Amino acid sequence: MNVGRFINGLLIIAVGLLLLANTTGLISWSIWRELLRFWPILLILAGVSILLGGRTSAFGTLIAVLVIGGVVYLVFGVALGWGDYCNWWRGGSQSLSWMTVSQSLPADAETATISLKFGAGKLWLEAGQSGTLIEGTLGYLGDRPEERMELLDDGCRVDYRISHGMTGPGTFTGQEWDLRLTPHLPTSLILDIGACQAELNLTGVKLTKLDINVGASDLEIRLGDHGLDTEVDIKCGASSIDLYVPSGVGLRVRLTSALASNNLGEAGLAQNDEGYWVTAGYDEATTKVIVTIDAAASSFRLHR
Repeated sequence: MNVGRFINGLLIIAVGLLLLANTTGLISWSIWRELLRFWPILLILAGVSILLGGRTSAFGTLIAVLVIGGVVYLVFGVALGWGDYCNWWRGGSQSLSWMTVSQSLPADAETATISLKFGAGKLWLEAGQSGTLIEGTLGYLGDRPEERMELLDDGCRVDYRISHGMTGPGTFTGQEWDLRLTPHLPTSLILDIGACQAELNLTGVKLTKLDINVGASDLEIRLGDHGLDTEVDIKCGASSIDLYVPSGVGLRVRLTSALASNNLGEAGLAQNDEGYWVTAGYDEATTKVIVTIDAAASSFRLHR
């Protein structure tokens, strides 16, 4: 068996595994930026092929397998924080560090936008005090979350993000963010997270927009009725989604991909000619929630 062909085959398998993890939402596409840091590995593999003269041996096969396996483990370890290896690579500890956040509500703000971004972990959100835009604690591994506050023409925007954070061993281990949002202003909420377990109790938040982009996750979302229409856009990998909407709110749901299961019909929604699932009397409802879900191989449960 030719060494060059053997190594090329293993490289194709490694790339295929990464692409599969990307398309299923297990790993963000940003992993390819991380992979570029290890391009010298290609020189090592080329050197192995030259030393062995194009023909394989037990020793050569073992080296090739170890090198390719090391590359895959290295990339996945940096992305997902597997075990003690990630501690050594990042130079940190698996114990969480904590950051307390508190942003006062700007006096002239009429709307608010809140953006949260981290690699993977757990997230708890609920309504807070009327005089505060956002407050709570951020438990993090690796880099300290970045904080940014911006005043806009008619409102304000606050961002908390971890660009190169770590995750711990396990599906939803890593960052742990527990935050309370303003109940006073109409609010847009943007969540960009890897695999996560999220409990979003937004019944006390005047939510106008909820934009969720996550990997394989477990999501519980509770919405309230504040007389405002709310747009909900969910993009995720294979996930479990539970959405709670008050019975008096008009609801329209659009599915852009095939879910593994949903209970829309059982929950009283009917599919119209345009393919939307809608509640009875939707057009006459004073408060509406418009939901778009792009979540293949996921379970979606609606609770009224």
